[in-house]
Amino acid sequence: SDREQLFGFFETEVLTTFLDSTLWSRIQQADSVTVEQPIDGVVTVNDVDIELHGTADFVIEMPSGEQHVTDVKITLSEQTAETRRRYELQVAAYAYLFEQQDRSATVHQSIEAFGVDRATVKDSVSPSTIEERLQDLVRR
Repeated sequence: SDREQLFGFFETEVLTTFLDSTLWSRIQQADSVTVEQPIDGVVTVNDVDIELHGTADFVIEMPSGEQHVTDVKITLSEQTAETRRRYELQVAAYAYLFEQQDRSATVHQSIEAFGVDRATVKDSVSPSTIEERLQDLVRR
């Protein structure tokens, strides 16, 4: 049945690879882990206030004081380059907002994709890119 296939997919393609992932190792070593952490902020660009809202799948506080913001994607097909770029911008925006809240914190960002297209993408877009994109938006 479809339900059995779905559970089989989840167990073999998602759960098994999650338990072997860097994300799972990091969770086990963390001082604290928050799941579905809302993150909101206001960024002022050229005297224009822009509200950003999101929810980070995992926010992991390490004993070193470093913070890891991770977004998890379950892939049912191969990701396109455009999809990966959107995901990278999404998690970079989360990291940017966390950095704005605590400028002394070191914030790392990653995307963990499980399923058909297994991938880990770390710190691929600088959070400062978010500010640049917002400046471009305001100029238009």
